[in-house]
Amino acid sequence: TDLTRAVMATLGGDPPAVVAWVGPARPGDYGTLAPLVLDHARKGDVVAERLVREQADYLVMHIRRLLELGAPAICLMGGLGPVLLDWMAPWVRGVLTAPKGDAMAGGVLLAMRAGGA
Repeated sequence: TDLTRAVMATLGGDPPAVVAWVGPARPGDYGTLAPLVLDHARKGDVVAERLVREQADYLVMHIRRLLELGAPAICLMGGLGPVLLDWMAPWVRGVLTAPKGDAMAGGVLLAMRAGGA
């Protein structure tokens, strides 16, 4: 598909280059491909759409489980959350809330609680 050709070109143009990229790649490296995947998904590329829908469905599964466990609030954090929301079941919008801070603020709050502050 157009996506697979674009990924191949981005990662060096041939299978050995892709294998060389994958070996040391870290999660953030894969994240650099997200805009490419999302762009192609919006254009109807079947591979890109499948990848995005699978990830959106995965998040919906987690949101549903958090609700079952009684989570008082659920918000999407990070750059992909709002983008993937467009690919999720419509009911999800009704259960989400805006974050009260960024990830760093949440980490500080958790550290303070763990330390008894």
